[in-house]
Amino acid sequence: WSKLDRQDSWGKVLHPQVLRFLRPHALSPGPHYLPFILASLIALTLTAPASRNENTQQALAHADPWWVLVDVSASMDQTDMVPSRLDAAKHFLMRLQGHADARALGLVVYAGDAFLVHPPTFDRESLVAFTHALDSRLISIAGSRPHRALALAQTMLGESETAFSHLWLLSDGGGIN
Repeated sequence: WSKLDRQDSWGKVLHPQVLRFLRPHALSPGPHYLPFILASLIALTLTAPASRNENTQQALAHADPWWVLVDVSASMDQTDMVPSRLDAAKHFLMRLQGHADARALGLVVYAGDAFLVHPPTFDRESLVAFTHALDSRLISIAGSRPHRALALAQTMLGESETAFSHLWLLSDGGGIN
């Protein structure tokens, strides 16, 4: 069997256009393969592992959640700020939600103890509802212990996969030593 006979045999079985790409000369790099080579190199580059170094920290800043720790102790009902300290904290929390952009917000309340109200979320409507529901009678344990809220936030941050986060402590200063 000669080489020509084998090619003719394949020509009887395969369509001429398919046969043209299967022959050795079709595999030589040429201008018609350039887009495929470039696409392969781009795909290979995009599959490289991402790293969180100083340059990427800034680019991923929007992904880091903001935690808001709100004092709901009885002293927050005082009206030395109009209408009250707690209402001022609620107002600030509402404004903060408007500035959060693409960041998730988490909410912790505290008085004599601290409780997670809402894990970090992008659902602003849910946070607005919880913000309106904040009240000094929410926690039955009297006192003002911000260290409990900070400890809870530290636990939540330890369980999260984010590199860092921002904490906002909304308080009248009670319990801060």
